[in-house]
Amino acid sequence: MLGRAQSGFVFAEFPEGQHDAGTLRLRPWASVRAQFRDAGHPVIGATVLLHPIRIDYLDLPRIDGMMRAVTDAGRRFQFPRVPAVPLSVRIYLGPWKDEGFRSGPSVPLDLQPGQRGELNADFRGGEID
Repeated sequence: MLGRAQSGFVFAEFPEGQHDAGTLRLRPWASVRAQFRDAGHPVIGATVLLHPIRIDYLDLPRIDGMMRAVTDAGRRFQFPRVPAVPLSVRIYLGPWKDEGFRSGPSVPLDLQPGQRGELNADFRGGEID
């Protein structure tokens, strides 16, 4: 379970048959912001997806916590409020010209409550420098 409030978040897992997680405390949000280039050139309109990293079991219900941003005219993107849990950031490019869609590898982040993650990513042939 992920609870959200303006000032923070709470995350709790309930073991099977248990319905009380005890006292839950809000933890401050983390944030992620970045600059993004493709082979040194700014990319406007690239889609950036941020996913919490967790093990999912197909027989249990789950909530998709994916977040989405788009790079702006300054090749930047930002997620101002993200839960401080292990995360994965992936950038999708295109389509433009005749290249179709491309995506970079997932970049893992493990942010602490209140921490601001800074990425300066340059997509170079399937890798992010």
